[in-house]
Amino acid sequence: MSVLRDIGRCYRKLGDLDKAEDYLNDARRVVPADPWVLYELALVAAESGDVDVAVELLESALEVWVDADPEFRYAREAREKLAELRNR
Repeated sequence: MSVLRDIGRCYRKLGDLDKAEDYLNDARRVVPADPWVLYELALVAAESGDVDVAVELLESALEVWVDADPEFRYAREAREKLAELRNR
């Protein structure tokens, strides 16, 4: 699953959002509540202009990371991205 997530992340960073989404959805089928996958899918949705889906995915990721240390990078970035999207 982590390989699928990492490949999806790479495709997102390369700007190939369709392939990124495909790999990340494959990873999500293996572990539906994985917060890293949800976070990456949220970034893909946001970059694709689907803000509502991005917000929903970020909220789901943050439910898993609810007790994460405030310094935990991914939870912090997810909170920041969620705030940015809600303030649009």
